Amino acid sequence: MLVLAVCYFLAGRVGLELATFGTLVTLVWMPTGIAVAALFRWGWQYWPAIWLGALAVNFSVSASLGLSLGVSIGNTLAPLIAAKALQRWRFNPDIGSARDVLVFVGVASLLSMTVSASGGAMTLLVGQSIAATQVGYAWFTWWLGDAVGVVLAGMALVTYRHEHYKRLIRGSKRKVLLVSVLWVAFIGIAWMTVPNHPVGQILSLTFPVGVLVWIAFQLGPSPAASAVLGLSILGSWALVNGWGPFADPQLYLAITKFWAYMNTVAILVLLVSALNAERGHVYQSLARSEARFRSLTQLSADWYWEQDAEFKFVRIIDESRNSYPLAKDELIGHTRWDIPAVNLDEASWSAHKATLAAHLPFYDFEIARKDRSNEVRWSSISGIPIRDPDGTFTGYYGIGKDITQKKRAQDAVSRLAHFDKLTGLPNRLLFMDRLQIEVQRGKRTGHQVGVLLLDIDHFKEVNDTLGHDEGDLLLQQAALRVSGCLRETDVAARLGGDEFAVIVTAIEDVPDVERIAEKILDTFTAPFQLNAGKGYVSASIGIALYPSDETQIDDLLKAADQAMYAAKSAGRNRFNFFTRELQLQAQNRQWLTSALYEALRTEQFSVVYQPIVELATSTCHKAEALVRWHHPSRGNISPAEFIGVAESCGLIVPLGQWVFSQAALEVQRIRGALDRRFQISVNKSPVQFNDVDKTHIPWSQHLEHLGLPCDSIIAEITEGLLLEDKPIVATRLKEFQQTGVQVALDDFGTGFSSLAYLQKYDIDYLKIDQVFIRNLSPGSKELALCEAIVVMAHKLNLKVIAEGVETQEQRDLLFSAGCDFAQGYFFARPMSGEALHSYLATQPAMQPPPVLI
Repeated sequence: MLVLAVCYFLAGRVGLELATFGTLVTLVWMPTGIAVAALFRWGWQYWPAIWLGALAVNFSVSASLGLSLGVSIGNTLAPLIAAKALQRWRFNPDIGSARDVLVFVGVASLLSMTVSASGGAMTLLVGQSIAATQVGYAWFTWWLGDAVGVVLAGMALVTYRHEHYKRLIRGSKRKVLLVSVLWVAFIGIAWMTVPNHPVGQILSLTFPVGVLVWIAFQLGPSPAASAVLGLSILGSWALVNGWGPFADPQLYLAITKFWAYMNTVAILVLLVSALNAERGHVYQSLARSEARFRSLTQLSADWYWEQDAEFKFVRIIDESRNSYPLAKDELIGHTRWDIPAVNLDEASWSAHKATLAAHLPFYDFEIARKDRSNEVRWSSISGIPIRDPDGTFTGYYGIGKDITQKKRAQDAVSRLAHFDKLTGLPNRLLFMDRLQIEVQRGKRTGHQVGVLLLDIDHFKEVNDTLGHDEGDLLLQQAALRVSGCLRETDVAARLGGDEFAVIVTAIEDVPDVERIAEKILDTFTAPFQLNAGKGYVSASIGIALYPSDETQIDDLLKAADQAMYAAKSAGRNRFNFFTRELQLQAQNRQWLTSALYEALRTEQFSVVYQPIVELATSTCHKAEALVRWHHPSRGNISPAEFIGVAESCGLIVPLGQWVFSQAALEVQRIRGALDRRFQISVNKSPVQFNDVDKTHIPWSQHLEHLGLPCDSIIAEITEGLLLEDKPIVATRLKEFQQTGVQVALDDFGTGFSSLAYLQKYDIDYLKIDQVFIRNLSPGSKELALCEAIVVMAHKLNLKVIAEGVETQEQRDLLFSAGCDFAQGYFFARPMSGEALHSYLATQPAMQPPPVLI
């Protein structure tokens, strides 16, 4: 602050040497420029130094204290306003545009200095230093002196950057030397020339302008502003000594003309510097834009090409070093279509030629050619027409890019999206697309289209027993066998898992489809070569035809699926055509599935019990629990109709668990009130055996919770469950044996009976199916079978229960054959729990049947 105050004071003393009114009003007031630069660059907190310097300089010329205080306040307030205005208008001290010059000159210099001029003139008037008639003249002189100081000294100090001069000296000493020489010549010519000589006057006025403009162009605003300030100081010294073009006996007039000239030169030089800076910014922007364009071109293109008006190549510039698939001399002088492309036919070339003939631009024109190593290379080409100034077409120019890797990646992605990775066959997505195409073609030609859905029988057993690797190997071989049975126009696909599909195209007669289905089934009879040995599987095929069966794609697939389901139900290893009856069955299965969910939720099921009578005593100590379904709108629905559906959709698990819980409660009531030995048998589906859901409590724990021994429940299973021969089946049966739950083998003799199962598993009862009982008569084959089953069972320590007994003769023959128990309408129909209580409480004391054998 002290240095600033001293500088202000010294500059003020120099300026007051040219005072016009008394000792306080001058045409040259450089301190204001110093104050504006200091406050703008360092901050408003430096105003005390400005005020102190102004007070000292005014007091030093014998002004009164009051007058000095008044003038110093104006001298401080005006620079503050000017500095704030520059900050408010975001003045750039590097003078980057003409706007910065206008803001500095117009706002900081001309407008803001009215404050100091007004305050100073009024202070002089109040202090009686000037007369009232001199106020206007004093105000203008004061204002002009401050404005000149701001333009000259203020601009030089505001734009000053030490690093600019340091870089200038380091970077180009010859420029500094040249500027110094020019300044010496300028001083000698401009201020030592005889004032009255016309040539001297012209040189003294124009030469400084030329030198300053050159400085502004070459060195920028800061050196130019400093040069203007230096010229002003030299000019003032010359003017005081009567030299130069502005010398005049009347000093006031000489100073006025000189400062008007210097202000004009200063503003002109700064505008030139600003315009030059703007031009530099434009050039830099263009250079950056060009650099971006070049970098983008390098990113987006590998080569540049030009063609003449006949579309022959005249220039090819390969920016990426041999990225172009052909040698340049193979195309120069030739058209693009002179060399055949791999991917374009004559129609495609005709379309491209039409675009060129119309002189239209084209973009991303993809072309594939074989290069010198016979490898297919893909290119993407874009071009626009060339026209001379009068609009005449002269050819094309454009860019090209090698997109071989991109196309290969797209092909790989497409293959992943449309082909099965394991078998290489089309997947479901591509199959649906091809089926849509064939159906549309069938509409036009009138031919039928066949859809075959193929499912490998018992494939899950292969995966479970041999492992997924062996299963995958089998699927790969199955895909080859299916594909080998088809014609060239047919399509085989893998839809997922072990399910395959075939599109048979252009069918003229149904036997065409039959032959293909038979051929596929025949190929599956041969063993599959697996790592673990030979594997044997069969297939079930469903067939649907367009348009005789269905006309919509989804419906056609549903029809084929229904036919395949029918083939599996009929014993597998066969094919089945879709029929309307199958559709009705499928619709009924779908309805039953939905209705079963609702039935479980709304408790539409009930449990009935059919007594099982001991033939030797004619007493009942057992019963079989049977589930019944009464639908609100369809009435009673047979178990034969819904049990299979419940098993296929998994609802048999919660349904079976519910039946068991009801039977457990019923046997608890009967044992507590009537018969402590009473047992209820509950059917347990194979699906329940295979279920691994931990949320269901084991039967043994449930019975223990009710306080019942585990032998109060008999689990009825089917022969099919034993045929699966799964570890989980053995585990569950072993659990029954350990906990005391007895096991009955239901429907014995109707399936693939094997004595090995009876030896392997712990079975308590064999139940003879009613098909052997229905035609039972003395001397019949059925009687012989029943006798054999009873003898075999007793030898294995098993009890025998006969189902479906409806006549006394049947009962008597079974008793004579040694059968232990029987159930059927002859004894009692299935009944509710309450009716079973009454039956047991009032059951008649029947005489044992006579022995007929």
